[in-house]
Amino acid sequence: MIDFEPSDEQKLVVETVRSFAASEVRPRARESFEARKLPDDALARAHELGLVASALPEEHGGSGERSAVTAALVIEELAWGDLAIALGILSPALVALPVCDFGTPAQRQALLPPFASDHFVPGSLAVVEPSFRFDARRPATQAHRVGGGFALSGRKCFVPWQVGGDVVIVSASTEDGAALFLVPRSAPGLEATPERNLGIGALPTVELALRDVRLPAEARLGGSDGADLARLVTRGRVALAAAAVGVARAAYEVARDYAKERVTFGAPIATRQAIAFELANMAIEIDGARLLVWEAAWTLDQGADATRAAALAREQAARVALEVADGAVQVLGGHGYTREYLPEMRETLESRRPYWQSILDRIEPFKGISTRLLEVGCGAGYLLREAQARGWDARGIDLNPAAVAYTRSLGLAVDLGDIASVTFEERSFGAILLESVLEHFMHPQDALRRCASALHPGGGLFITTIGYEGDLFLTQGMAFQYAWPGEHLFYFSASSLARMCEAVGLRVESCWRDATGDGLMLVATRRLDA
Repeated sequence: MIDFEPSDEQKLVVETVRSFAASEVRPRARESFEARKLPDDALARAHELGLVASALPEEHGGSGERSAVTAALVIEELAWGDLAIALGILSPALVALPVCDFGTPAQRQALLPPFASDHFVPGSLAVVEPSFRFDARRPATQAHRVGGGFALSGRKCFVPWQVGGDVVIVSASTEDGAALFLVPRSAPGLEATPERNLGIGALPTVELALRDVRLPAEARLGGSDGADLARLVTRGRVALAAAAVGVARAAYEVARDYAKERVTFGAPIATRQAIAFELANMAIEIDGARLLVWEAAWTLDQGADATRAAALAREQAARVALEVADGAVQVLGGHGYTREYLPEMRETLESRRPYWQSILDRIEPFKGISTRLLEVGCGAGYLLREAQARGWDARGIDLNPAAVAYTRSLGLAVDLGDIASVTFEERSFGAILLESVLEHFMHPQDALRRCASALHPGGGLFITTIGYEGDLFLTQGMAFQYAWPGEHLFYFSASSLARMCEAVGLRVESCWRDATGDGLMLVATRRLDA
């Protein structure tokens, strides 16, 4: 009978690693990704926990306490914090554990002690090959016997390559079948080209080119007995599956918490059936994938063949991680397309700067001595920062607490307020995002009227619907039409906004389609005769 109830010791380990991930890993994730560099201090502190060293034999400085189930629990927690940093923290295992499992006594004595020392030593493993025909158990990289040694030729990709490592384990095919080789990073003929991946940006990875890399016979892991590459691949699949579960859980929790806090039409979106069902399905899929991981890990701990269990866990967990992350983006709607939350799918602020600058260029001729932005969301927060960079006396007022917190995190001045309480200085210029106004059951014309009444003659507003497609207003990727009691459906369009502005005493000075193609923007000033 399989019992997945963690022991008291495992519970303590999970609690410790979870606390470490929350305090040391997740807060460093964004910074590390932007810098394309792992945090050395976090790696050092993680090494002090002995996450890898504890699995090494006592005679080589470890604790001799190795469990695939415990490892799966640890990996999930670290990946929940950040996948790239988690992989960096666990990289010593890429060399230490294969040497522990298959190495000769001489190889163990030479390579294992540094991984149990007081200093963090990274490891590298080269198994994946850049080919659609890649088969982990039958590498295309060749190892030919030359004299008393071997000559390796081939290519590898997605190879972790942290500073401080001395050796990389490379899989290759020999005349006797697949084998593993201990290759010094400085070996002649070994060329490492840095990769720039879309994800895990903080983890340095390279593509390896092996051009007739000469190695002595002693470089073959396990010596004449060799190493079991299939067993290594099986263990690796379980570890990757556990990491995928951690990533999925992180995305799910962000979406779940956001859905509870995000209020539209007077209720959290988590109460909407479509959102609630999506979150429920996420939780079900994550728990199912986790059970597959635990079953595969338990099979490994029993010393049985876990090939099938590991393959199922790896396949399912990878699918779940992708689908849950995508689902989280959908639950977050527009926020899922920004850099405010973890499951982001948006380019960096630097690449968007020309876009915001183009908006400010249009506003510039109408700008007075100050600018106040109403309903500052993520994008408008960046717009506010660019305005301040130009020397504008710009600040924000927002009805959304989440957006307030985010905008303040950018170092911008923003208050939680109400449109009715807004006043503008003489000749001032403000902005209003109608999307958020509508979510507070305020008719757009009423919102415009309140802002117009607060403007001095000659003052102006920058107005954007944030989501315009033909005559439909878009919210969270779906065509949406707003209706108020006793009124017809309201459609945003250039003409409809112009009519509303005229009705409240505003003159449309400029109107244009958002450069991204999904927003309608205009500048309006208060008529002197209004």
